[in-house]
Amino acid sequence: MSDQQTARTNPTTVLVVDDDPETAQLVRAALSTQGVEIRSVASAAGARDTLAATDVSLIVLNIVLPDADGRFLITQFDQDPRASGIPVIIVLGFFGPQPRDECLRLGAMAVLEKPLDADALRAAAEGPLQHVATIGRDPQHDRVTGLLSRAALAEAFAQQVVDASGRGMPLSIARLDIDVVGPSESSQLLARDDELLRGVGARLVDELSEGTIIGRWEGNDFVVLFPNTNTAGAMEQLRKAQTAFTSSRFERSDDGPVELTFSGAVIPVEPETLMDEAVATADHLLVRARTEGPSRLFSPDDVVEHPEPTILVAEDDRVAASLVKHRLARAGFDVVHRDDGAKALSAAMERNVSLFVLDIRMPGMDGLELLKRLRESDRYAEAPVLMLTSLGREEDIVRAFDLGATDYVTKPFSPVELLARVQRLLRRQDAGATQ
Repeated sequence: MSDQQTARTNPTTVLVVDDDPETAQLVRAALSTQGVEIRSVASAAGARDTLAATDVSLIVLNIVLPDADGRFLITQFDQDPRASGIPVIIVLGFFGPQPRDECLRLGAMAVLEKPLDADALRAAAEGPLQHVATIGRDPQHDRVTGLLSRAALAEAFAQQVVDASGRGMPLSIARLDIDVVGPSESSQLLARDDELLRGVGARLVDELSEGTIIGRWEGNDFVVLFPNTNTAGAMEQLRKAQTAFTSSRFERSDDGPVELTFSGAVIPVEPETLMDEAVATADHLLVRARTEGPSRLFSPDDVVEHPEPTILVAEDDRVAASLVKHRLARAGFDVVHRDDGAKALSAAMERNVSLFVLDIRMPGMDGLELLKRLRESDRYAEAPVLMLTSLGREEDIVRAFDLGATDYVTKPFSPVELLARVQRLLRRQDAGATQ
């Protein structure tokens, strides 16, 4: 038997991904009495190598790594059959509501702040370890809803694109965002309520036509593939499903029933399209749907009268600025770029900006000073602000959140992930405005 085969026989291995050795020491001290083997790596690359050779039952992940944003790593895990379905506990060295909420939306079992508390870690790890030990890991299905996982969705999407292209058939994809009905309710809570999510998944399966392919994307977001169906046909199915949702009540885990609805966006899938690109395109349309209020369905044929959101980018690095501008403009946003903080502040006061992307380190007025000035103004005291920072610069992130940043992206960044982060912030802002 090879070393790799031997490694795969241990079902109770916990992988710690953190360049701080104290994290691994604390995890080892907290969990060693439970007969768990602890493996520790300091980077995303080390995590990928370990997951390729070892059966892992739980991942303890710091989202600030020297070679990756840990949140992007979670999405990569979800799309890799070797890692899909492994429970993840996030550890943070700073407080930021948006990163915390996003980690939970992406499927993290818990988010713990440093310094870690051993009892809290044991409590967070107990359920996932027991689940994996007794039931096992299913990389093809979402742990909560039983629908397809991201990894399985990616496989199904790739096959459907090939089939549609070869047969000359239409293929559509929809991104759905579930809403809790009622001004006092929070859709953020929905993403953490397993019973509600199971009910949503079951209702989608019941109401959509046989042959549709349904998966949970993240939190309370779902993706649906409609083989041999154009956007008009997909929209018709979703309208019927909306009607069924609004006439039903869904059970919660710890409270009484609740009414749900959903907003959605449907687009046609072109030959050779990648799933991440298709979902990002649908997500941009979903941002527009959310500006119209809850329970809206959009397709590319829908006419939207109001202008695209304006995003102001303050970045002095020409290459990084070009990447940001190109990806956001390609998605349809109105992008304004300035190469220093003073110019960006002046531009912000001359127009209505929906979201800011600020590089932390710029000559003259840097991104942190610009952020401080924006938060001091009545116009932008609550506007979403996404900070650009270098990998591993946790002190910059801490300072940015202290000054009122909404979220951050690490450089070098994936343009697709940057776009996803922007769209999440805009959807969250629109959802809050319409509740």
